[in-house]
Amino acid sequence: MCGPEGTHKFPLFLREGAYKYMVIEEKPEVTPQIEWTSRDLYVLSLLGQQRALSLDHLPCFLALFEGSSSTMPSETLKRSGQQIIERLQQAGLVTRQAFDPTHWIWLTKGGLRYLGISSTRKAPTRAALPPLQAANALRLSLSEQYPQGIWVSREQLRQERSSQKLSPLPNMPAAEFETREGAYLAIQVLLHWTGQEHLVKSIREQLERQGSTGKPYYTALWYYATPNAASHLRSAFEQVVRECNGADTRLRVFSYPLVPKVIVYQGHCAPIRHLTWSPDGKWIASTDEDLTLQVWSVETGTVLFTRTLCDTPASALAWSPDGTRLALTDEESQLSIWDAVIGEQLSLTTVHQDIVTGLAWAPRQRDQLATCSADGSIQVLDLTRNEPVWKGEYGYEHRASALAWSPDGTRIAVGSDDTQVRLFDAATGQQLLIYKKHPHFISALAWSADSTLLASASDDLDVHIWEASSGKKVRGFWSSIGMVYRMDWSSDGKRLAWIGNEERVEVWDPHTGKRLFVYDDHAQIVNTIAWSPDGAMLASGSGDTTIHVYPVTGGSQ
Repeated sequence: MCGPEGTHKFPLFLREGAYKYMVIEEKPEVTPQIEWTSRDLYVLSLLGQQRALSLDHLPCFLALFEGSSSTMPSETLKRSGQQIIERLQQAGLVTRQAFDPTHWIWLTKGGLRYLGISSTRKAPTRAALPPLQAANALRLSLSEQYPQGIWVSREQLRQERSSQKLSPLPNMPAAEFETREGAYLAIQVLLHWTGQEHLVKSIREQLERQGSTGKPYYTALWYYATPNAASHLRSAFEQVVRECNGADTRLRVFSYPLVPKVIVYQGHCAPIRHLTWSPDGKWIASTDEDLTLQVWSVETGTVLFTRTLCDTPASALAWSPDGTRLALTDEESQLSIWDAVIGEQLSLTTVHQDIVTGLAWAPRQRDQLATCSADGSIQVLDLTRNEPVWKGEYGYEHRASALAWSPDGTRIAVGSDDTQVRLFDAATGQQLLIYKKHPHFISALAWSADSTLLASASDDLDVHIWEASSGKKVRGFWSSIGMVYRMDWSSDGKRLAWIGNEERVEVWDPHTGKRLFVYDDHAQIVNTIAWSPDGAMLASGSGDTTIHVYPVTGGSQ
């Protein structure tokens, strides 16, 4: 934004509905004659707000400035960022330094004077970089979720208090953030464990404090960097929730390093029930409690189509292996087949006498799929003839609760409330094996990619890994997030993801028993998960109405 000739005005942040502008005067004696672009001024404004900025984050901030996804900056924006830094260095306004392996930039003394910032800033030390990196990552995440939100950094808070001749606040937040939707966040960065008592006291003080605008913090948001700090923080969080009325609605916990999401899909208006990937990994189909079916692009979030379902919620959803159709079952025992490109409903069939509890396409038979029901029946249906290839009846007393078709197409696993998992020949329906080592009903099933192992979960919070050929148990897990009701095994065979009765997703190594990854950026309980076909990303849908898609490389929390 340009002011009078010789000046530029650029918005720093919004406060109480009014823009506050930084005025940049063109001074030939300070800087060479440069034709400033809006991107140059945007980067200068960022550095005016932040103490320092990682060059890893710069393209993401430029993507936000351009109105695109901050998690997928283009090569063009990366090159543009380099060019901007070169111009600002030539002008003597910024310093660039490598702190292995990341390069950082911050304003020089000349740059501070050029922006009219009177306070002196010391160059950041190596010890100061981790919290700065965490704060910048969180700013990107919140800006992605709340495009109209207002971020006010600690540097700005200090400048405001200095201009008002006020002393600095003790334990000043790393930043304040107003979502413009009623939440007023105090951002705190916790990098090291400081003791349970001290941490609880700090959180309570933050909840009682008013922000710089005089409003109480609606949410005190804390941010941790290590798994060790994470567990202590969650414990302190739970203690504060027990002791303070309303704290559970005002506290949020984020993990760091922040998982770089490919996308946060917000096209649904009700809690997510199911999701499934297209075989090429480019699309996701999802359903919600408002009875809508949507298909949308993983890369851009663009909606291919939205369809309103019948009066009954979906109970299962699956994408055909050839990518052309979607199968959807509902709580009134009906199976519908949809064209996955144009969203046309191709057929509607009643397949059981009770709610359908499991659904899977045949990996190697284009027109076959398997279903199981709460009435204890299972079947493989031939879609070309619209009749069963085979059926099995076990009576209502043996409710079928989970179903999974082996990736090699030869066997179907069905779990039931009689605590057993049965394996069937997928072609004939012959029962091959019964796994009887769970003491409670089966809640979830997942096959390994090579079809040699099965993972089964029961409502006693146990997960078993066992050989599909012999029924021999090879490993057991105990779930810390309640009953596991959805599992998915990655296509590389090395990771098993599951969800329970909490807001997080856990990923484990099924062979070593090591927990590899925890994702807890959903605001409500996660209802569904699925690996991308190449095993590089997870998608999770939550009661908060959003679907998050993020890479999982292992080894981080």
